Amino acid sequence: MSLVLGPGETVLREEQSIWYTGGHSRYGNPMWGRLILTSKRFAFVQQRTVEEGRIRKTQRIETIGIKINLPREKVLGAQSEARVRKTGTFSKENYSVLIVSLDTDQGVENPVFQVTDPKGWETAIQRAMGGEVVSTGTGVRACKYCGKGIGDKDTFCPNCGKAQA
Repeated sequence: MSLVLGPGETVLREEQSIWYTGGHSRYGNPMWGRLILTSKRFAFVQQRTVEEGRIRKTQRIETIGIKINLPREKVLGAQSEARVRKTGTFSKENYSVLIVSLDTDQGVENPVFQVTDPKGWETAIQRAMGGEVVSTGTGVRACKYCGKGIGDKDTFCPNCGKAQA
């Protein structure tokens, strides 16, 4: 099962192999998966790795289910936060997390995700909330004139027709 995009929906930012660590009333346990921000929604897809084969072991990623799937209008905000965790008897480790505020049926939820670039995610979510298309290095950038999403290599905007030199 993968996330199917609707008409006119584009992926703004996506990251594989992230941890959901808590903060949502329906899901208390940590989960591993993929975080997706599109032009129309915010989603977290729970996944797991599965080993196949007896002699020649290979791993593949299996989707368990879409745990969070809310329209962009239900995203209230995002912030990154620095935290410290104990890694051994005498050692500690600094890490950063992304906290996303969501308006759900149960009220305001604040799920926490461990992503590689929390500040980048925070900026992307805040821009998407304002309706701005964010370039994420995934082949999408914003037109200089109309702000619509276009391909990284496009020389003309398909929406307004202006050159992107």
